[in-house]
This record gives sequence, structure tokens and C-alpha cells, in this order.
Amino acid sequence: MNWFWFFKLMHLGGIIMWIGPPLGAYWMYLRSFRRTSGNRQSNQLETIVERRVRGAFIGILLVEHIGFALLLLGMLGMLWAGDWVHLKLSWVQWKLCIVVAIFFPLEFFDIWWGQIAPQRAMRNDPGPGIGTELRRILNRYDLFVKISIPFLIPAWIVIFYLAVARPAWPPIW
Repeated sequence: MNWFWFFKLMHLGGIIMWIGPPLGAYWMYLRSFRRTSGNRQSNQLETIVERRVRGAFIGILLVEHIGFALLLLGMLGMLWAGDWVHLKLSWVQWKLCIVVAIFFPLEFFDIWWGQIAPQRAMRNDPGPGIGTELRRILNRYDLFVKISIPFLIPAWIVIFYLAVARPAWPPIW
């Protein structure tokens, strides 16, 4: 068995699992919740529905984070299967720097604010709606997503360019 290709498929599958959920789920699934009614009863119903949707979104984030782990394992596996010689390639070095400088910190906060903190808040406030603590966490996560998108999209584009074109950029180390 050629382990390099096995890990490459793992890496590509992880990329699809990692990028797919945030592109589809967040912008189409959660952004649909905009307050349109001044009716108190309608607002209570909206918060109950929003809580359920956010709970389901946490499950989608789990798929995203498993995908990120798979793509990292696939990357490490490809490096291992290639006896680490790929680390000498400048385009691989640049990809690794982008992963460490941009993706690691953003994923850390995404896991914390998008998955762990909301689950804790939902456990602490089992009511049907959205309590003050959960609202604060959800607002923080929404702000985080808005701030992270301008970093993620260019980084994704550069990563894909590096993977496909494999340019001879200056080596980093």
C-alpha cells in the first residue's frame, strides 16, 4: 500500500469536511435569524428556535473540527510517508507557516467560542430560550466569525494556490 496516497486522500477529505460546514452552515443556517417582529410572544418563539438551531450548529462545528484534525493528520502522514523530504520544498514551508500563523489560532477560538462555551452555557441554563450568558457567547462567536473571514478567505486562496501551482517561492528555512 502506498501510504502517501492514503494520507493525501485523508488530507483532501479533511479539507472538504473543514471548509464545507462554515461556508454553508454558518452563513445560510444561522444568519437567517434576524429579529423581524416586535411582538414579545414571537420573540420568545424565535429565541427557542434559535437555541435549537444553535445546538444543531454545534454538531456541524464538530464535523468541521474533525475535518481539521483529519487534514492535519493527513498532512503529517504525507510528510512521514515521504521521509520528511517535502519539508525542504518552499511551497510546503509556506503552507505550514500559514497553517501555524493563521489557521491554528483561529481554530482554537472557533472550537472554544463556537462549540465548548455555548455547550457549557446551554448546560448551565437548560431553559427553552437563550439566557444572558449564552447570548453573550453567541454574540462573541458571531463577531469572531465576522473578524476571521477576512483572514480565512485569502489564506485559503493562497494555500490552494501553493498546493496546485507549487511555486518556487523563497524558502523559509
